[in-house]
Amino acid sequence: MRYRNILKVNEYKNKGGISFKVGDTIVIGKPSNKNNLEGNTVIKGFTNNNFSYIWLGSDFSVFFGGGETADETLKGEEGKIVAIEMIRRSNKEKYKPYLTMRKLNGRWYGIKRDANTNIDLAFESGEILKYGFTTRRQAINQLKEAKELLDLGLFTQEEYDELKKELTPIIMNKNN
Repeated sequence: MRYRNILKVNEYKNKGGISFKVGDTIVIGKPSNKNNLEGNTVIKGFTNNNFSYIWLGSDFSVFFGGGETADETLKGEEGKIVAIEMIRRSNKEKYKPYLTMRKLNGRWYGIKRDANTNIDLAFESGEILKYGFTTRRQAINQLKEAKELLDLGLFTQEEYDELKKELTPIIMNKNN
């Protein structure tokens, strides 16, 4: 029997049942790697807050170490999923889901590059976001940030209460 290490698929559902399909729009969230200079490519003039799971470059260049980690200048950018692959290095490993996305209406860093990421790790960390869906972890982090802003006087009690009311059902549902 011949084993394949890369399987192309049109859709992937994570353990929470969230579907990622070729053609979906993804929003790049916040970097989960604060000031980690070790082992990452740092471009002069850019921030040191890098993404842990989003790499710029073709899937070929990323696999062979030629890609570079994205930095927080990409936060909020939108990309379209152009490929989803299940990848493993040997037939003894489990497949891991990776997506390739291209920036909508433009180019990342001024040149044509794809962004590649492990779907599960990037979504769970909040590095990639799916329109219309907030994970439990993202909701908790968003509420904590709002509380800090309230304590600093940058958020009104009414704004905080409204956000808390919106996020509480997501936080209390432990299936997300």
